Amino acid sequence: MLSREDNELLCRVGRGTPMGELMRQYWMPAALSSELPERDGAPLRVRLLGEDLIAFRTTSGTVGLVRNSCPHRGASLFYGRNEAEGLRCVYHGWKFDVSGRCVDMPNEPEESNFKQKVRAVAYPCVERAGLIWAYLGPRETPPPLPELEPTLLADASIQIYQRECNWMQALEGDIDTCHTVFLHLGSVSADEAPAGSWAHYSLADRAPRYEVSDMDFGVMYGAYRPAEADTNYWRIANFLFPFYAMVPTGVLGLEIRVRAWVPMDEALVQAAVDISGRPFLVFNVPVARARVSNFDLDMLQEFFRAFAFNAEITLHVTMHYGHNLHHVTEAVFKAVARALGRDLEASAVYGRHGLPGERTRKEIGMMSLRSGDVVGEHTVSFGALGERLELTHRAHSRDTFGRGALRAARFIATASPGLYSMQDVLGLANR
Repeated sequence: MLSREDNELLCRVGRGTPMGELMRQYWMPAALSSELPERDGAPLRVRLLGEDLIAFRTTSGTVGLVRNSCPHRGASLFYGRNEAEGLRCVYHGWKFDVSGRCVDMPNEPEESNFKQKVRAVAYPCVERAGLIWAYLGPRETPPPLPELEPTLLADASIQIYQRECNWMQALEGDIDTCHTVFLHLGSVSADEAPAGSWAHYSLADRAPRYEVSDMDFGVMYGAYRPAEADTNYWRIANFLFPFYAMVPTGVLGLEIRVRAWVPMDEALVQAAVDISGRPFLVFNVPVARARVSNFDLDMLQEFFRAFAFNAEITLHVTMHYGHNLHHVTEAVFKAVARALGRDLEASAVYGRHGLPGERTRKEIGMMSLRSGDVVGEHTVSFGALGERLELTHRAHSRDTFGRGALRAARFIATASPGLYSMQDVLGLANR
């Protein structure tokens, strides 16, 4: 347990505090680029490290970030007019550019040079991965932007949310890799999790051992438990200065994620920026080639193995045109069953047959809805207490299935006499 003094040292982030001055040495996420959608548009209130700031996008598209109070009479620049490469205070018309320089002072005579003696407090901003990054530190030349892997990906997604706690309380939950089996899986036993899954190993031994290594960027640490004979199961994670966490993903390769616990202030308000590439809730079936690749099915099975052990599972073949499930659906259904160690024919329950109540753990429900001329939509739904995860594939053109038929024809044209299925066509028969 930390002492009161250590807590004060870690959690106070205002200007002049040790932690506040340390954090100001780094670029930090300040806002979403989408929060300033228009050039010369409305300003945006931002609060970082206890400072009230105003962000605005200029005529040229550059983002500025200035202190809320105009240096003249303290009026809020949030009400300023964003025009012609600057933000103009509504009180006396003083106008400031993105560097904080006063570029117009209309209440002074033309010959006056007083505007050259006035500056607003301003911080440099850069945009990357859909985020506005700000540098609040003292260096004339800021350091390079952090090269966090998710921020370098073209398909990165971002989630923003706030918590009523200080930044260290939030970060502590992320770097604690042990609490999952108590808080999130406290009522689940190891025998309910598929053999060989992260959940099975974690639930079988809820008291892991730790190894920690200091790194240039922060700390790398691992929690390990017994797995199979002569092996250990490791959950590996990173803490990166000053407030980033890279939590264990459950299955390596499913996602690339980093979370930033950015302190807004010391008043128990916390902003979180969750940046991920290839999010685990998205499974991309390359329909343009009318096939499911072995790699995609491997990834899909790992997804099911990692997340489906404690959920009611329903495969929705929704809004499907025609009479039969096509080969993509069949491959996905079989991947689900394999991942869960079940026989599809024995586990599949088609419809509810008028029966209320939850499914048994051994069932995989299958529903079908025909609707108009929709080409095909297929959803795998994992329903747990208080939440639901869904995985959806949509076909937008019947050409997709036509290409699949042509692929089958090319296969048959060169195949030896025999009985084949689409599993053979796709190279999945021996999986």
